[in-house]
Amino acid sequence: MICTRTRWALALLLLLLLCSCEKKESTLSELFGKRPLTKRVEELKPNRPPGVRRDSAYWFLSHTHKLTDEQQRLVVPLFAELLQVDEDRLVRGYAAGLLGKLRDPEALPALTKALADDRDAMVRIDIIKAMAQYNDKSLLPELTRASQTDRDADVRQAALEAIVQLGGKEAIPPLIDALGDRSTDVVFSASRHLAELTGENLGMGQDRWRTWWRENANKALPPRKAPGKGKGKKKEEEKGEKKKKKKHFLLF
Repeated sequence: MICTRTRWALALLLLLLLCSCEKKESTLSELFGKRPLTKRVEELKPNRPPGVRRDSAYWFLSHTHKLTDEQQRLVVPLFAELLQVDEDRLVRGYAAGLLGKLRDPEALPALTKALADDRDAMVRIDIIKAMAQYNDKSLLPELTRASQTDRDADVRQAALEAIVQLGGKEAIPPLIDALGDRSTDVVFSASRHLAELTGENLGMGQDRWRTWWRENANKALPPRKAPGKGKGKKKEEEKGEKKKKKKHFLLF
């Protein structure tokens, strides 16, 4: 197994090779400004101060669209390792964000492990958001586990949001289970999502939803309404009513 120090050295060497020709150097200079990409990678090393690591990790997160395919393949394993071993929660959160943006399948084992192991709730939420960006239903079991067993209510709620985003009909059983959560915020969120998915308004009663699911599990869900649909029309109608009232008052 390759040790951490060797992995960093190999990544730096490969990045230097990618930047070796004159054309590559010109391109990198245009894209990355005064500090070369290899310098940014060096700043992520564990022996660098937390502020330096944060700055470099955030820089990579905000410049993922400028990385070539080759550079992405080198950066992904380094950020997967940062997610699991860096002591700074902001660095780990930025690492999760970058992995979510790049959506490299090679990073999924690191994301799922960190979701189970990371001690910081905000980082676990960042990991859940990153996993949701993969749009991969095979992640539903991990997200469902987080929605049921994570010790933080905000994390459980974030997991439900991701489940709804990925799951469609498969999201209904975890949402029904969440109606028994000890947090009223999680219960309210689960009931809201159930109403939006099914078009039914059965409140927060878990037994009512379980009965409904037994009777409707084999039926197709109604089409979901686009967010905000109908709001514009309602506002226009309200404006029209106000104008009518104003005109009425002017006449008298």
